[in-house]
Amino acid sequence: MPRLFSELADLCEKLESTNSRKEKIKLISDFFGEFGSEEADEAAAAANLLVGLSSGVRKLGINVGPATLYRALRDQQSVLSPLT
Repeated sequence: MPRLFSELADLCEKLESTNSRKEKIKLISDFFGEFGSEEADEAAAAANLLVGLSSGVRKLGINVGPATLYRALRDQQSVLSPLT
C-alpha cells in the first residue's frame, strides 16, 4: 500500500509534540516498521525526505536530525533487511 504524504506529515506532528529523543526514535521506527519489503523504495524516499529536511525541520520544532533518524532505522530491521 503506497504511503501517503499525510502519513509523513502526521509523523512530523507527533515528533513535534515530544521532546524525548527515545520517543522520537520509537515513533520513527514504528513508522518505518509499517513498510513491507516491497515498499523499500517508498521507505528510502521517506527517509531521504526526513534527512533532507533535517535542518529545516529543526526550525519547526521537530528536532529530528540525521543521527536520530539513523538510529531509528537501525532499530527497524524490517525496512533494511531487503536492502542487505
